[in-house]
Amino acid sequence: MALDRYHRLRGLLRPFLLVFVAECTFCSALSPDTIVELNAFIANIMACRNLPGLTVSIVREDRLIYARGYGVKSLHTGDPVTNSTRFCIGSLSKGFTATLLAMIIGQNESLTWDTTLHDILGEDFMLSDEHRTRFATLRDILAHKTGIPGYFGALLTGYQDSVADMVRGLRFMPASRKFHSKYLYNNYMFILAGYVLERLTGKSMETLTRELIFTPLSMTSATFAEDFNHWGDFALPHMSFNGELRPLDTVWLKKSSTINAAGGICVNAVDMAKWMNFHLRGGRHPEGHLLVDVETFSELHTPQMPTPMPLGKKVLKPPVFPISAGRFAYNLGFGSGTYRGYHNLLHGGRVFGFDSNLWLYPDNKLGIFTSVSGPMNDDAMNGLRVLHYKISDLLLGEPSWLNHSTACLFPDPWMANSKTVKLKTIAQTDGETNDVGRARFVPNVRVRRRALISDRPTQRPLLEYTGEYSHYAFGNISVVLDKSDKMLHLRHGVFGHAVLYPSPLRHTFNMKFLGVLQYITEADGWNHLLPIKFQEDEHGRIHKLAALFIEIEVPPNFVRGLNWRHIPEPEFRHHVTHCKPLINSAGLKDDMVTVKLVAVLLAFATWYI
Repeated sequence: MALDRYHRLRGLLRPFLLVFVAECTFCSALSPDTIVELNAFIANIMACRNLPGLTVSIVREDRLIYARGYGVKSLHTGDPVTNSTRFCIGSLSKGFTATLLAMIIGQNESLTWDTTLHDILGEDFMLSDEHRTRFATLRDILAHKTGIPGYFGALLTGYQDSVADMVRGLRFMPASRKFHSKYLYNNYMFILAGYVLERLTGKSMETLTRELIFTPLSMTSATFAEDFNHWGDFALPHMSFNGELRPLDTVWLKKSSTINAAGGICVNAVDMAKWMNFHLRGGRHPEGHLLVDVETFSELHTPQMPTPMPLGKKVLKPPVFPISAGRFAYNLGFGSGTYRGYHNLLHGGRVFGFDSNLWLYPDNKLGIFTSVSGPMNDDAMNGLRVLHYKISDLLLGEPSWLNHSTACLFPDPWMANSKTVKLKTIAQTDGETNDVGRARFVPNVRVRRRALISDRPTQRPLLEYTGEYSHYAFGNISVVLDKSDKMLHLRHGVFGHAVLYPSPLRHTFNMKFLGVLQYITEADGWNHLLPIKFQEDEHGRIHKLAALFIEIEVPPNFVRGLNWRHIPEPEFRHHVTHCKPLINSAGLKDDMVTVKLVAVLLAFATWYI
């Protein structure tokens, strides 16, 4: 299937790919044969995986040895990707936020990685229970050790325009695991880290990033998406709809500044090479002087939390695969892993059409950065993975285990022949709720949209579901009956607009997003509807809805008539029930269609590891 698509698309992409055979400004350190082999490999995966634009940079021994753009910035204009083209790097931004904290800690004798947030922020700071509030440290939030799930859907819909309000709402985001017991990827913790930086210094995280990182390292292209009005030197994000790539509206990137500390940086590949060399030099300026305390800096690259991964997601091993690779721990804004026995530091990024990857080999003084401008599905993610495998083999002198055919099929044919994966169930898979972190791996789940839209009448007149529902952390959800299509419409935040289709399940509807977030329920590799569950009060009136599109493990309940702007003091729950992957606080049944459906969404919707 993948190779058939390759032959169909190669003719369309050939004019763009030929442009870049001639354009390579940092290639003198690689042999001509290596360059030809690498170009052919990239052209192949771009065609068979339908990738619109790609950028790559490679550093070795403190030198930029390769940087190149492939494809186009936009399929509408046909303008080529060059080394000056910016890509948005999603959760690779977390490494910048963690490095900023290392710089501030190194300048302040009263701070360490184990300083508690309570000591920094005072009595106004609260998490969902007293223990986490009192004992959560800077290390905990940067290593995803809090046990608080992702609640990522609310970041997509743009529910808050203030980081301070977002931090204030953390007390109403319940944990799903015991403190320090399990790696749970959480973008809010890095947003919190950005807020801590502002409280410590009196400067915004964005200002600190420019002053302490971008300027000293001469990263002149690096910026935050909110700062740009002209997108001419950006690769525009694309998604695939029925096999056709379409540019996305950049308004989401422009208006999502609250996520900057977790995933808001945009930059070109040449400047990312400077960032990689900075870390491979141990935190030193190009001229040799330290920009960050050595001991504090070293913790960024030190494993902090084990991250067990299912086979095929971020872990490859014999006998299923011909080589061993994978991440085994999360550090502070970086991950620790191995590839064919070589230690590497790695992180991925995913944000609104873009996928990115960064790998560092500290022992080999080697770094690889890649980013692609769509279509933000398995093809994009796995395309970058095979590219990193290929470049690593070329630079480490290892025999290649991928060819043009398997690069298009990966993780097949190996996964297709693995009984291990086929026997896994949803309950057995470990995952990250994703790179805004990484996501759940859900094998063999194929949920068709037509199976989730029901023509049967609802249990109640539609008007009984309409109204305003609120949550102290996530604001207001409005449900209205649209006069034109006679359907319920849901709105949440700046971008959350969805039509609600009746489900066979009682008081349950399936969401179909419209507008900027249409790709969630329409794009290739996504194309799933998401459940909304209403609940009755003791008098039989509809008074609550569970927003599973925000979080599956602890679905937030939005209550009719709640004044969400009047935040009460929480009563800390000393006897929280932990370790229930589905909490029935909304009267939910563990319906496997619902569980699988939302898990599939989370596998794509978040910034991954």
